[in-house]
Amino acid sequence: MLDNAVSHFAESPTYLALYVNALTFLVSALAIWRLDFPDDRSALARQESFWRTAAEGWRYIGRTPLVRGLVLGMLGAFAAGGFVIGLAQSFVSDLGAGSPGYGTLFAAVFVGMALGMWLGPRLLGDFSRRRLFGLSIGFAGVWLVLLSLVPNIVLAVFFVVGLGACAGSAWVTGYTLLGLEVGDDVRGRTFAFVQSMVRVVLVSVLAVAPVIAALFSKGLGLPHTVHVNQYVSLTYTGVMATFLLAGLLALAIGTVSYRQMDDRPGVSLRADLLESVRQRRLGDAPPRQEPFPGRFVAFEGGDGAGKSTQVALLGDWLERQGFTAVRTREPGATPTGSRLREVLLDGGEPTPRAEALLFAADRAHHVETVVRPALERGEMVVTDRYADSSVAYQGDGRDLGAAEVAQALALGHPGPDARPHRRARRVARAWAEPGAATHTTGSRPSPTTSTRGSATASCSLARRAPSRYLVLDAGLDPAEPAPAGGDPARRRAARVAGGPRRAGGA
Repeated sequence: MLDNAVSHFAESPTYLALYVNALTFLVSALAIWRLDFPDDRSALARQESFWRTAAEGWRYIGRTPLVRGLVLGMLGAFAAGGFVIGLAQSFVSDLGAGSPGYGTLFAAVFVGMALGMWLGPRLLGDFSRRRLFGLSIGFAGVWLVLLSLVPNIVLAVFFVVGLGACAGSAWVTGYTLLGLEVGDDVRGRTFAFVQSMVRVVLVSVLAVAPVIAALFSKGLGLPHTVHVNQYVSLTYTGVMATFLLAGLLALAIGTVSYRQMDDRPGVSLRADLLESVRQRRLGDAPPRQEPFPGRFVAFEGGDGAGKSTQVALLGDWLERQGFTAVRTREPGATPTGSRLREVLLDGGEPTPRAEALLFAADRAHHVETVVRPALERGEMVVTDRYADSSVAYQGDGRDLGAAEVAQALALGHPGPDARPHRRARRVARAWAEPGAATHTTGSRPSPTTSTRGSATASCSLARRAPSRYLVLDAGLDPAEPAPAGGDPARRRAARVAGGPRRAGGA
């Protein structure tokens, strides 16, 4: 469009790109010029070399299996995209697409990555992030394999968008998991290591990919044309062979990551995906609310698991630490709730949906009159049962569907935040150390079939979303609560995956 008006661009069209690039440097220089830097340079931290940053970062990552898997998976996702970028020009030349095809393919990678980063976590909001991470890397490999097997420029654009979307989803999911798993003291170094290694991997792949493609061409005698019929023929080159190798490696990395990081053992992938999609269809989740000054802890589990005892013990412990603790329960914590409880217990046999709505009415009144005001005052609220009990009993137990019950009970209520907040997590773990509680209670009732069913449902919820739960061993003495699955030298582990002990995990 410009070369008709400016002859300079007609003779050298690439000058336009150079001028635009120069303008971006000018804008950056002006922005930096306006910054205020500290006068005392001695106060600035000494800049570490890249190799020292890499060594220190890997020293921590190498001894932490989950973080190691996350970092390797994220680097593998970027390497998959790097193969496409590094070989795109040769790829489109083999297909006769020329420079326009190269530009389209290059743009398709980053459009896909943007879509994956934006839509991936939103489309499956209730799906396990750890599972999503492994699946994203694996499906990135699938798209690469398709790209290598169907060398057609039109289809290649769609394949590359899918590849970029999976790589972007894996990147943003892995970045989020790293933020949750890495401690405060090493988070900066870990993220610096990841950012540095992403650049190293990307540049290395860009340099090595053409060499690998050339070796394939020479070693396999490529290109080779396959005539599908009189109208369709496919020509395979060293570039396609390199894409195939990269796709198989990404598929293997994704499979290993999925198996090592699967946080929902016993829950089938198909059922998990269907439940997440169903939850999505029920409507968007309520908007995230600003955190309250107080903290909210809910005890869930089967009848007779000791929830009421632990609510009292935790409340006493919090008060000894200087907090104001509010102990409550569901249903029946308020006068209105007591009347609803009477209807539930002595009002005949309500239908499952009617029963769920009665519990929802009790919870709405309970939250508005007890829970929310206490949280706004900065107090610690500890409740015996909350929304997860309804999901376990009315959702799994009454076959309404966990997603439907969870959606009906949400209503914008605050959720328990013992695990997402680091401060509250430390409080929960400190209280859960053996011997921290001082009171004891008598023996608990024997489990019934209903109790076992609800306890199993509670354990299932904990397996589906481990970041929301601190699983305690209900088989211990009430004075010694301990997180199930912890250090065997300090805690007695509960058999969470195999079912509850006694009346179930609280």
